[in-house]
Amino acid sequence: MKKIYFMLLAMLAIGFTFTACSEDEPFSTATADDEPRILDPTFPDRTDGNLPVIATIGRDANLTITLTVTPADYTTVSWEIDGYEVEEGTTLDIHLKAGTYRLKVTASTTAGKSTYREGIVQVNPLDEDPWSTEVEFERIIAPGTTARLYGNNLDKVKSIVIGGKTITDIVYTGAEDEGYIEYNVPADLPDGEHRVILVDAGGNGYGGNTVLAAKGALIISGFDRTNANSEWVMIGINLDHITSLTIDGQNISDFTRQTATAISLICPELADGEYMLTGKTKKRSGCRILYH
Repeated sequence: MKKIYFMLLAMLAIGFTFTACSEDEPFSTATADDEPRILDPTFPDRTDGNLPVIATIGRDANLTITLTVTPADYTTVSWEIDGYEVEEGTTLDIHLKAGTYRLKVTASTTAGKSTYREGIVQVNPLDEDPWSTEVEFERIIAPGTTARLYGNNLDKVKSIVIGGKTITDIVYTGAEDEGYIEYNVPADLPDGEHRVILVDAGGNGYGGNTVLAAKGALIISGFDRTNANSEWVMIGINLDHITSLTIDGQNISDFTRQTATAISLICPELADGEYMLTGKTKKRSGCRILYH
């Protein structure tokens, strides 16, 4: 019996030893001087210079992401959507209207070091929602002119909000599920990218993606290829503001056609090759060319 008793005591002692070890608290060896790292989730690399799509959700769901960073005790996290900070902390939980958004998350340490990740978030509309799709260049608009939006269920739209400005003077054309809206762009709409909100009769707002507003002359297409001694047609906005174009030192002010959205000329006698095209407008020193 004594032997059994002593064996039981030995086993209890071993059990107590194991229990004591399991109660040790884990500790971090990271310091504020360590380089910040975003461990999870992993953002895909860019493809041909384009940001990757990191999330695709329906507009009835929230965008929810939780970040794991190191050194966790010395790192703060900020979230930006389309260049505007929307949240701080390791978790983002936000509702977005349908559309495409640029997401950026930055991890910064108390020592002033930082790292970031970027990606595209695609929020899809529901089947019955008003929704606007990009067809060609109608998303590039000139303040003070008429523009269009193409899409589905646009017959439900009673007003549009662009850049915080409400537009009620709209005309819908097409079938119930597919058509377009014509609207007057506010003359005082600032240059830059603006998000579009489609508003129905009940005052509900739906995402319509973005438009790019420009007051100056902007050549959008047709500038990248032509033939010598042939008509050269370029498309854009505010092209009636252009007074002259210059290529290879040759100044051209005699256009075969010139409207607000198109300009054409006879291309000079030029050898095959690449040339810089510049221009002058009535109010500004030059026009811009958009690589779309």
